[in-house]
Amino acid sequence: MSAIMNNKKITVIIGVFNVESLLQRCVDSIIDQDYKDLEIILVDDGSIDGSSRICDEYAAKDSRVIVIHKKNEGLSVARNVALSVASGEYVSFIDSDDRLRRDAYGLLVGIMENENLDLIKYDHCIEESELRINPEAPVEIVDAKEINKRVLCDEYGSQLWQYFFKRSLWDGIESPAGRLAQDMMTLHLAVDKAGKCAVFHDTLYYYYQVNPTNVSNGNRKSIKGTADRAYAYWLRTDYCRGKSEYKTEEKICFRKAVDYSVSCFSRKEFLNDERFTSDSILFSKRIRRSVFRILFLRKISLGKKIGAVALFINKRLLSSVMKK
Repeated sequence: MSAIMNNKKITVIIGVFNVESLLQRCVDSIIDQDYKDLEIILVDDGSIDGSSRICDEYAAKDSRVIVIHKKNEGLSVARNVALSVASGEYVSFIDSDDRLRRDAYGLLVGIMENENLDLIKYDHCIEESELRINPEAPVEIVDAKEINKRVLCDEYGSQLWQYFFKRSLWDGIESPAGRLAQDMMTLHLAVDKAGKCAVFHDTLYYYYQVNPTNVSNGNRKSIKGTADRAYAYWLRTDYCRGKSEYKTEEKICFRKAVDYSVSCFSRKEFLNDERFTSDSILFSKRIRRSVFRILFLRKISLGKKIGAVALFINKRLLSSVMKK
């Protein structure tokens, strides 16, 4: 796949929070890209290690680097702030402890321009040795609705770093503040605005899994991670509802929303911690309103159906029922 070199600027957005030991590897992989027309926005989200200093050092030696220092509010707000000042025609989201293959942006811009695309999904790896060039990698042209169906059903990942976007797709979209699963809450909205898309079957991104502070590493087993995923699937359910082309996806999202919601109510921390009060009210209303649908939907487990009935009676009853 040949790359096109032209003057289409890419805005690269990197949220930074306490990644002093890994940040240089990430930023170097962007600065050293073969494609040079970049705007690199580093959003320092209230780091208390040496990350802030490293960001400023990059800005001092490379005019393409813009640093925004702000109080800690989470990755969602950091991305919203960066998007509000982004000036590139394309946008790329990178996690601050990962890295990109050196020829990635040249290839992606080339494909976007050659095929007149709005979005590209590309492959990633979790072993750095797999980050190698495949000159025969195919480009699969896919309609946006097909991409969205795969996103909504979790056939494709929801992490924004797996995709390369036209910047305009993000107009009017804001990530909900304070959520761990923010990508799941916004990606389908950006894809919804797209027309012609592609899947590029080449490994361009190295996803580093070991670092416990990884900004996309929201612990699925933590109550916070479970609640945020429940919230994300309720949002996806609402998005699909009433759209005939997404009937199957609506059922899948609804089932997952119920699954995660019931799991939340089975834990005392969710019931007793005031941080989860609004989610508790929301999930309770949604499940009580849908209890008969839950009972008759085939792919919801018996345990979750019992949990939904217990929640319908009394949300505090669910915790003891689930233990038994």
